[in-house]
Amino acid sequence: MHATTPCPSLWTALNTDWGYVRSCPSSRSRLTLWRRTYPALAPHRDFDAILDAIRHDPNPPMAALISAHQSGDTLAGRVLLQAMIGRLVRAARYARIATDYRCFDDAADKFRERAQITVAAFMTVLASVPTNGSNLPASLYLRTLDAVTTESATPDIVPIPDTVYDGSSNLHVADPYTPEGPTVDVATVLDWATSSGSLSADEVSLIRRCYVSDGEDWKAIAAELNITYPALRKRASRALNRLREGVLQALKSDTFDTAGSDTASLMAAA
Repeated sequence: MHATTPCPSLWTALNTDWGYVRSCPSSRSRLTLWRRTYPALAPHRDFDAILDAIRHDPNPPMAALISAHQSGDTLAGRVLLQAMIGRLVRAARYARIATDYRCFDDAADKFRERAQITVAAFMTVLASVPTNGSNLPASLYLRTLDAVTTESATPDIVPIPDTVYDGSSNLHVADPYTPEGPTVDVATVLDWATSSGSLSADEVSLIRRCYVSDGEDWKAIAAELNITYPALRKRASRALNRLREGVLQALKSDTFDTAGSDTASLMAAA
């Protein structure tokens, strides 16, 4: 293990960078342009106001920012990244480290790698996520979580030709480690919740429609179920909480019986 100079985490660096981004003149000029272009952003005079709006009523400002980002505006993506940092920190706890070698010296190395993987996955998701979802923060979080917990294909190991090293080299190659078990995705957890009785079929269907599928309008779902929109939000939230509690209880009692399950990704999926 080699000695390393302590460095701030990616999350700390992003928060520090945000202090500059939100106050630099070019950012303020871009915000003025957004307010003229996107009605959902028109009431917000600074970036703090946009983040506050996302906390209270996320869909309108996030849909506008996603549209701007997908049109090539990188600053819009940076604002969305800042708005989602709290959720991304949670997702990073379950990120798979795509490597076949023990190249990380300590937990801090793994922490930094997981943070980088998660931010990269989020930006990839951001490039194509639909803007017509009814819960954009949940959609972004679940898509990113699925991306960072999905097992990557194992890269080919290229042998070093004997002619390169004559046996006198001091080169030391780390031993490959055993890859982690297969991941458990959201669909698997929902299937388990139904078969185990943790959730009813109606609750699982509601979670799929409100949080997993693309483009379903919550108000249309509420009308179909003959309930009000606020009642639907409460019902969906209760179902998601019941799923989370069911998963935690299954982990504590060791009763999650899907073959090849991975407990960390199971918790992540919930």
